[in-house]
Amino acid sequence: MELGMEGQEATELAALEKDLGIDSDVAVQVLGLIDGDLDPEDVADTLQYHSILKGASGALIAIDQLIDGHGIESVALEQDESGYADWNSPSFEYVNTGDTYSATIVLYQGDFYLTTWGDAYEEWKIEPEEEEPDLENEAVISTPAWGKNTLTIEGKLVASSNDFDELVETFEKWAEDNSYWPNLYTVNERGSVELVERE
Repeated sequence: MELGMEGQEATELAALEKDLGIDSDVAVQVLGLIDGDLDPEDVADTLQYHSILKGASGALIAIDQLIDGHGIESVALEQDESGYADWNSPSFEYVNTGDTYSATIVLYQGDFYLTTWGDAYEEWKIEPEEEEPDLENEAVISTPAWGKNTLTIEGKLVASSNDFDELVETFEKWAEDNSYWPNLYTVNERGSVELVERE
């Protein structure tokens, strides 16, 4: 639920109280910080945070203290090639309230949300783009709408047959004879490409 929406104060206050388990006075302060009506320095421990209590991030720090959170955490929305967080990608911050799916306040691109950090990540994560296979260097069984299926390996026609399984066997024999196992794909009449899983 996005917070700070015009005309939604009563709904947002009720949701904050219910989901975060806070009383109405604290909910009013949280919403005041989100709306910019309350200065984070008036709420947060300024000795602990010095001059960083500015803007939306400062409001989130103050919210953390108001709701007895466990600090501010960040989540990168993309992974690098090794599967680790890519901190050059977009990210969001949230108040750590314990568990992945515990209600919390999330800050993303300047907007505040009442959600869980797990749900936020699932909604906003950036999936890596799958690279199209280079079929010229692979084995391909083409299955046209009519006519025989064909097997090409590295761009060269190897066999044709109405029997798909026969072409798979032909490919496996070719691979064994050549001690080389390229990936085997199918391409249907619509041009959809699928990798054939082999045992």
